[in-house]
Amino acid sequence: MSTGQEPHGAGRSSFEFVDLNRVLHTLSLLPSTVFLDLGCGRGNYAIPVAEFMGPRGKLYILEFKKVEDGPGPPLSVRLSPEETEEVVAPFGFVKDRVTDVGPFHYLLAASMARPASAAPVISVKKG
Repeated sequence: MSTGQEPHGAGRSSFEFVDLNRVLHTLSLLPSTVFLDLGCGRGNYAIPVAEFMGPRGKLYILEFKKVEDGPGPPLSVRLSPEETEEVVAPFGFVKDRVTDVGPFHYLLAASMARPASAAPVISVKKG
């Protein structure tokens, strides 16, 4: 149950203290990279990584569920699967699936949306 008080250590996000360019350079991202973001939040890592990955990249986001009891950040900063999808959708990602991976977490898998013109063409030879 929430007490309405910020948890111990609450304050500025750790993201504010990280050199994102250094992180991205260290990751050596390729167009077909598979990336896992633990606790996506506002997408501070997932969004820039998605831009580097391009259309063949795959994004996996492990998030805390919006449940009252249990470990993790305050309920007010947790994202539902729908809210997580809203974070990455403006950058061209579409949800592939959401999987319940435990009592407190879900995993959202997303791929870069392909325009209709980029859809694979399958030809069948009649024999």
